[in-house]
Amino acid sequence: MKDATLKQAIKVLEMLRAKERSSEQLQKFLASGLLSDLLDVDIGQINRDVFCELLGYKKWPIWKALYERGVSDREFLNFLVDGSKLSTGKIADVLAGIIPGENIFQLAVDGNRTTEEMVEAGKYVWVHSQIDSENFPARPRPAGQRIIELIGFDYDPPYDPTYVVLAKAKKRGLERPVYEDALDFGEQFPEKQTKKLIVFLHEPLADLCGNNKEVMVLGNDSKGRYLSLRCFNDYWQRMKCLFAFVRPTAN
Repeated sequence: MKDATLKQAIKVLEMLRAKERSSEQLQKFLASGLLSDLLDVDIGQINRDVFCELLGYKKWPIWKALYERGVSDREFLNFLVDGSKLSTGKIADVLAGIIPGENIFQLAVDGNRTTEEMVEAGKYVWVHSQIDSENFPARPRPAGQRIIELIGFDYDPPYDPTYVVLAKAKKRGLERPVYEDALDFGEQFPEKQTKKLIVFLHEPLADLCGNNKEVMVLGNDSKGRYLSLRCFNDYWQRMKCLFAFVRPTAN
């Protein structure tokens, strides 16, 4: 490989002069390390149009969201240019918020309300009598967001279906919800429960007789939307149910 020639160096200087950049701007460019980075790669492999688009990457919603999660400029650019490792959890978390999916929902959390206030905000036509502050006390939670993913089946889960549902969620890297998620979801996405029963497999509560362990469900019948309880080990039918789980927060 031949060394750079004096003629080529002069050409670079002429280009800089034609751009009418000040000496201060040129010094900032040299100090940034960008020139050094460009000289370290095979220029022939870089698409100029893509590179020019990358220069405006800080305007992209995905960049802003990743930056808020601690991703640096260099990490992001390395990821775009050569696929360098970047937390998949952070990417999934961000994409869920920017690109809404059919069964992915971003919940706004307000941990300063009572159970009764959350139930009232859901505007249900009827609510199970056990869903109150005595049985389901609303616990303090920091304000923020939680990403809920609804999963379903294209077959009826076999015997002990709850175990099968939990195993599928674990395989997808999802976490079990808390019962407050059901109350938030019913308030913020009321139309979703009119299509299928939505089951929240949180830590179950023993019923009044102490025989069954129950979890919150959001459903719809001839009277309208309701908030109720179903047995934790119920037989869940694929055509009628979706199961709510939580995407873990990226660290």
